[in-house]
This record gives sequence, structure tokens and C-alpha cells, in this order.
Amino acid sequence: MKVKISYTTDMDNIPTESARMVGKLKEQLDVCVSRLESLESLPSVKTVKCLDELRKDLGYADVMATDLISILDGYLRATIASLDEHSSEETRDV
Repeated sequence: MKVKISYTTDMDNIPTESARMVGKLKEQLDVCVSRLESLESLPSVKTVKCLDELRKDLGYADVMATDLISILDGYLRATIASLDEHSSEETRDV
């Protein structure tokens, strides 16, 4: 069973954390490629099991990508809001 864990971190940590997450996503996709390459083209029990494992691995990669999208979307929205706020303050000072 998988559970979702959330935590708070400083905005400055997001680029480093997202780079780490991208690395883990690449590793997961490498696992998927390896499974796909080992897949037999003939119908067999082994092929069915391999396809099922591939499906699960792809699902996990999808969850990882979804989490990363959510984090980066929030980061970019906060960064843009901060820039807009900073720009508004400069306009008021003029």
C-alpha cells in the first residue's frame, strides 16, 4: 500500500528537491525500459507477468511525475506572485 506524505520546506530548497525527484523519476523509467526490453513477444505466462510488472512500474512513474508537476506548479505560481508583488512595490515607490 502506498501513502502520500507531505511536508513543508523553504522555497530555496525546491530546485534541489525537484532535481532529486527528476533523477528518481528517470531511474524509475529506466526500470520500465529494462522490463520492456526483456519482454518476450510470444504469448506466455512470463510475458503476462512482465507486462503486469511493467504496468505497475509505469503507474509508479506516473505518480512520481504527478507529484513533481504539483510541486513545480506551486513553486512557479509562488515565484510569479512574489515577482508581481515586488514589481507592485517598486511602482508604488516611484
